[in-house]
Amino acid sequence: MKIAKLILLFSLVINLILSFFLMKLFFNANNLFIKKPELIEKITTNIAEAKIEFDKTVKEKFHIGLSEMKLIRELSRQGFTPGWSNANQHSAVFITSNLACRSVWSIIWKVDKDGNVTEINGKYRVGCL
Repeated sequence: MKIAKLILLFSLVINLILSFFLMKLFFNANNLFIKKPELIEKITTNIAEAKIEFDKTVKEKFHIGLSEMKLIRELSRQGFTPGWSNANQHSAVFITSNLACRSVWSIIWKVDKDGNVTEINGKYRVGCL
């Protein structure tokens, strides 16, 4: 009888560990396989603060007057992909997702006729089930 109780207790512990691992995988699957860009590595998890922090980080990293080619090269290196483009306004995005939520990190910029950045902003959106 004592052995049966020990086996049951051991089984419960193993199930709890597996449940914890599966929950972690469910809510953070994207983080296990994709490295986050440097621009968002240290951003807070609080959504309201993250929106402000991301915009500030983008503006500090990429100054007005920067060559658009250098901007695109750096964004590509960090894992951002080209987004939409309209006249002199362009974007790049990095998307993280798991089974419950999807986060979109966008960088939107404008360029002058010489191809230099005249305006740049970071936008963060998140949606969950």
